[in-house]
Amino acid sequence: MLDERILMHQLRSTSRAARISGVVMGGYALYQLLVHHSFRTEVIVFLSIMAAVKIGSMVYFHFFN
Repeated sequence: MLDERILMHQLRSTSRAARISGVVMGGYALYQLLVHHSFRTEVIVFLSIMAAVKIGSMVYFHFFN
């Protein structure tokens, strides 16, 4: 049975993961466009970062909240 704490952990971790991965993805895309004048599609790296941040945030909020 899900309780409110689990749902709040999921909400917070998803929110942080989206923000951090968005900043990283935007920075990388801007770097590629400005320095190399091309766009590389290495999105899998950023999806991995998003997943790691989400899981890390969920663990953090589980133990420290």
